[in-house]
Amino acid sequence: MKRGLLVTTILILMSFISTKAQSPDELERRKGFKGIILGSQIEQYTDLVYKKDSKDKNIPDTRIYSRKSNTYTDIGGIEILDLYVKVYRGTIYEIKVITEKNSKLAESLKTAFGTPNYSVRSGTYTWGSPSVSLSMISKGKSKFELIYLWTSIKKLVQKDRQQEINQISDDF
Repeated sequence: MKRGLLVTTILILMSFISTKAQSPDELERRKGFKGIILGSQIEQYTDLVYKKDSKDKNIPDTRIYSRKSNTYTDIGGIEILDLYVKVYRGTIYEIKVITEKNSKLAESLKTAFGTPNYSVRSGTYTWGSPSVSLSMISKGKSKFELIYLWTSIKKLVQKDRQQEINQISDDF
């Protein structure tokens, strides 16, 4: 009798713990950081300002935007030191968040998105979903770098390049 009650209690606790931890579905559902949605148009965000053009070899026509000084200041009390958004022809494809190093941040990511993959070689934690990947990298002794990447960007760039090639070939 006591053994059956113990087993039932353990099963209930395990199901509670497993439902508390999320999965890559949550990463897919959010598709970005604090309302900045990957794959959306930069014009929607008045709290992001143009900073400079980027010379990315793989993704041409990239522009970098940053936050206005009074926006996106923290994640649950953990200070955001910097935030950059990369944009290809108006479409947001990468969000880089630099925070102060805090173990609560890593644990919160695990709670929100499940257990990450860890690369010993690069020291990177990664989470993935069908259209979004998230990486957390330790930068020195005092910073974490979170990189949200819209994985469909390569398809969009290839499609645009093919259209340009077709336009040129039509011109012959």
